[in-house]
Amino acid sequence: MSKEKLEGLVKRMEVTLVEMEQLKLHCGRQSEELSQLVVELRRENQELMEKYNQLAQDMKEAKEIIEQLQDTNEKEREFREQIHQREMRTSALLTFDSRNKSKTLGVNIEFA
Repeated sequence: MSKEKLEGLVKRMEVTLVEMEQLKLHCGRQSEELSQLVVELRRENQELMEKYNQLAQDMKEAKEIIEQLQDTNEKEREFREQIHQREMRTSALLTFDSRNKSKTLGVNIEFA
């Protein structure tokens, strides 16, 4: 191999070594950035998990409150029906019909 070819080969190898060193530094920086991003993503994931768990607990409590309100509404509706039935019975008892005349007693009864 001639001296010129050998010098050209050495020069290309030196350039290749410089490029490899630059690539190594570049990959090292990217690796550090990726490591930082992974740490940040893990932190964000942890925060999201905590928020999700809190929201799940809030939803559970909200469902319980809704069930209690629905139960209360049902009891209130039943109570009103009972009052209405009592008022109807009271009204029927206060109104009487005789063969000679119909008479309604003027009595107002209010339930608290």
